[in-house]
Amino acid sequence: MGNRLAWLRRAMMAGVALAAVTATAKAQEAGQVAGPVPAEGEAVPQEWLSLDEITVVPGKIEETPIDSPTAVSIVTERKLEQRQAATLDDIFRGMPSVTVAQDRDQPGGSINIRGLQDFGRVAVTIDGARQNFQISKHNGQNLVYIEPELLKKVTVVRGPVANIYGSGAIGGVVAFETKDARDILDPGQFAGGILRSGYETNGDGWFLSGTGAMQYDAFDAVGNITYRDRGDYKNGKGETVDGSAFDILSGFAKMGYRPAEGHEIKVSYIGTDDQWLDESESVARDSRLTNNIGVVRYTFDDPNGDFWNLSASGYVSTTNLDQRNETGPTAGFTRGFDLTTYGFDIYNTTLFETGFIGHALTYGGDFFNDHVKTADEVGTGDLFTPGGKRDAYGAFIQDKMTFTPWLYLIAAGRFDGYKLDGTDTITGEPVDNEGDRISPKVTVAVKPFYQYLEGLEFYGTYAEGYRAPSVTETLISGIHPPPATFPFLPNPDLKPETAKTFEVGLNFKYNGLFTGDDALRIKTAVFQNNVDDLISFEQVLPTPFPFGSFQYVNVAKARIKGFEFEGMYDAGFMFAGVSGQILRGKDRTTHDWLNSIPPDQITGTLGFRFLDEKLELGTEITAAAKQHRVSDPDLKSSAFTLVDLFVGYAYSPDLRFDVRFNNILDENYRPFLNQTDMPGFNTKFAMTMRF
Repeated sequence: MGNRLAWLRRAMMAGVALAAVTATAKAQEAGQVAGPVPAEGEAVPQEWLSLDEITVVPGKIEETPIDSPTAVSIVTERKLEQRQAATLDDIFRGMPSVTVAQDRDQPGGSINIRGLQDFGRVAVTIDGARQNFQISKHNGQNLVYIEPELLKKVTVVRGPVANIYGSGAIGGVVAFETKDARDILDPGQFAGGILRSGYETNGDGWFLSGTGAMQYDAFDAVGNITYRDRGDYKNGKGETVDGSAFDILSGFAKMGYRPAEGHEIKVSYIGTDDQWLDESESVARDSRLTNNIGVVRYTFDDPNGDFWNLSASGYVSTTNLDQRNETGPTAGFTRGFDLTTYGFDIYNTTLFETGFIGHALTYGGDFFNDHVKTADEVGTGDLFTPGGKRDAYGAFIQDKMTFTPWLYLIAAGRFDGYKLDGTDTITGEPVDNEGDRISPKVTVAVKPFYQYLEGLEFYGTYAEGYRAPSVTETLISGIHPPPATFPFLPNPDLKPETAKTFEVGLNFKYNGLFTGDDALRIKTAVFQNNVDDLISFEQVLPTPFPFGSFQYVNVAKARIKGFEFEGMYDAGFMFAGVSGQILRGKDRTTHDWLNSIPPDQITGTLGFRFLDEKLELGTEITAAAKQHRVSDPDLKSSAFTLVDLFVGYAYSPDLRFDVRFNNILDENYRPFLNQTDMPGFNTKFAMTMRF
């Protein structure tokens, strides 16, 4: 009976997903004939088409993902509201080649892009401020803490093609952007705000979020405060997952001033205070994390010429994790992990022409410093996550050369350098590492049928990235606690990682397929990323310990390759989408599978709108394959299927209700690299009021 029910559930999922895929496929087939593409600035007014959102993340010039010759995706504010996102996993679910390692569905998690994560391989920024916090754990270690209610947009660039973002981004870039006053207020409106509240049944959780904004003449300001509380949830078996409760207090404040035409100064603060009981190890720890970010940014867009399009920003980000042991013989003792990161980023884009070639020349530089302090009264947490300092700096130049309306080329180069200071706790000797490198990038984009099918574009890219070793990888030491007792060994001789990526992609946009205002967007990419000197945690020389010794070492060569796709169709009365990826990764020396490659996955969405598009209902289905292509058998994961339903109703322009039914099949599942089961069936309610 159980097998029949499992078969029936998967058949239901396949049927709905097939409907979404079929709608997109039919739209693609119909779009092979010539059809209109909007003129500049004339976008199809469907907010669900996130590939039409404007971003500056891939190349630091304004473009939409569907027009960008990079693998880039965007999560919009409306998508966050529809999902009633509370965690990182909620934000990124269904995005091609992006997963999150997030135990017990807690607010912090590690972002994996194309099989690369941790120690800065994915560059994460919040309003431009780097987020480099790291703590040694069994799954994700570079933990990111962000409250989704603060966000207006999340942009993800996959691969090292955005190497202009600095040392480390060999996996990609994730840029979180908080709301601005002009996102809330209409032109000429003096003041207004948004009040949101919600409740979820699994875990008896609730949140309350208030945002207020004002603008007067050349000045504007916006602020938010959000409180979120949830108890322990139940998995698909109906069992309570201990340690899955948390409460969060977060918010931000931002002020903008435009002293003259083209000039703007923004000052912002983002803060969060997260509390939970960490039961991921043998000792339960009462945990409190505070994250405080301050950013100052100046921009100048010259209204009288094309030479200046300047952006200059500086930031300070502090993350402090304090933990107190609540169980066992060490109850009452504490440990702490503190990171302070400060840095700056400055760049300018100049537009000019040489003959028939148009240029968008972008050039600039950046710097950040990480200062890590750790302490553990009775344990070895300060050895597993050692203290130290690291500087990373660089400069870049990029030229986008447009030859014809159907051909352009992007050529770029980046210089990276780093310096790391600390102490080898085994020998007591100081560690002083440094290095530098130049990383090139070139992209060719062509529209071969420009006169007949302007929205079809092919591109090819070769890009290199560079990542310096982190403090932990270089200086880790100590003895792993029982029952698996073994030593960690530092490695002051670690070499930086170098990524070399080949990527071929297709962008396709088509409007007016079946009606006058429907639209289709498709992005696909095939890539191969060869990583030289990949740093991996490996068993090394035998010791008296039965499990040997472990150390971060350079793997000679690793190769990650894959295919990813993202398609959207919107006709007003209905919308459909499909996205997913196929990834493979191996150590080219030993031919072993890499342990960080997510399983194959596909997500389908199908929805309809009624009552003059005030009522929206649909389903989102995610099917993840099992992952047995790992060299560590303990990391094997099982296949799972998640079916969600959502309903949204806009009672008026100022009042909206959303209901979401997550995991309606009550699937008991554990995503790849997670160590605990995720929530079973969960109903979420939310209300949004604007004033």
